Amino acid sequence: MELIPALDLRGGQVVRLRQGDFSALTRYAEDPIPLARRFAEAGFRRLHVVDLDGAEAGEPRQSACVARIAQAFGGEVELGGGLRREADLEAAFASGITRAVVGSAALADPQAFSRWLSRFGADRIVLALDVREEGGIYRVRSAGWKADGGLELFAALSLFCALGVKRVLCTDIARDGMLTGPNLALYRAIREAQPALALIASGGIRHQEDLASLAVLGIEAAVIGRALLEGRIASTTPC
Repeated sequence: MELIPALDLRGGQVVRLRQGDFSALTRYAEDPIPLARRFAEAGFRRLHVVDLDGAEAGEPRQSACVARIAQAFGGEVELGGGLRREADLEAAFASGITRAVVGSAALADPQAFSRWLSRFGADRIVLALDVREEGGIYRVRSAGWKADGGLELFAALSLFCALGVKRVLCTDIARDGMLTGPNLALYRAIREAQPALALIASGGIRHQEDLASLAVLGIEAAVIGRALLEGRIASTTPC
């Protein structure tokens, strides 16, 4: 299982939110470049970057900073946050981004998203399905997790897998940034429903034991934010 460090950006600084709440923010670094270089030197092959300002605004807001991060890291970088137009993806790929993470735009217009898969390739686009449990049902959220995306998780999986999605990043919002452990039952259910899907887990990861539990489920990769930034998982053991 691949481990992917996360750099969430707010005003050019590295931060972490709790449960997607912009008012519950912790700052970790004023400059993301040293962290990007540190992760590269530690042997990580891929970096997960989120433009939080872009997610909030509905359009990319930190493109210059993201391009600097991609150059400093030197490996593969996936970017999410505010990528809601085809032109946004074009600009991201031109800046050195290797994978685009798209959520709100896919929910708003699945057919347009399908065309992006055809144009750019399903290996270059990750579908983000950020979910919150409501009465035992996982609802997909959009617009920086502030709005209901109009679909239940497993209905969304069926829809987008039929459109050609190969890779999904699923975040349990209630666990994001909370260090309460990943939602293993959720990821197990997704693997059972869509066994051919490449699944990336995000939210709640605390330590190596959590990573081992995810690996047993056949998860392709895990995005790690707070646990890595706080040294709970060593940055010297990327996989």
